[in-house]
Amino acid sequence: MKFYIASRTKRAGLVRRLSEKLRKSGHSTTFDWTEQLIGQPCDKDPRRATRIAKLALAGIKKCDVFVLITDRAGTGMHAEFGIALAENKKIFVVGNKHLHTNIFFFYPKVKIVDSVSVLLEEIKKI
Repeated sequence: MKFYIASRTKRAGLVRRLSEKLRKSGHSTTFDWTEQLIGQPCDKDPRRATRIAKLALAGIKKCDVFVLITDRAGTGMHAEFGIALAENKKIFVVGNKHLHTNIFFFYPKVKIVDSVSVLLEEIKKI
């Protein structure tokens, strides 16, 4: 399966580790934004921001499964989540601390899991 993993940039290490575990299980990621990090604010380098946004959008469209690792903060990850919803992707939301922040976490195509380890178990069932 092809995955896209979204989270805030401060969780890039966790995203990389999850991507590696997925690859070792025979899966792939459609775009690894952790290799393309851009400093904030994004308008400091608009050309690079545009390029990365296009790659991220294409990655979301190509994935079979979208994963959102929640966090109290973060902005782009919620835009990515919205695109995945609009594209009718299978979606996993990892973490239950921030469920009160977004009604779309309860959309029927979204499965909430407590941790990355639970996510990996759920993926085996697909």
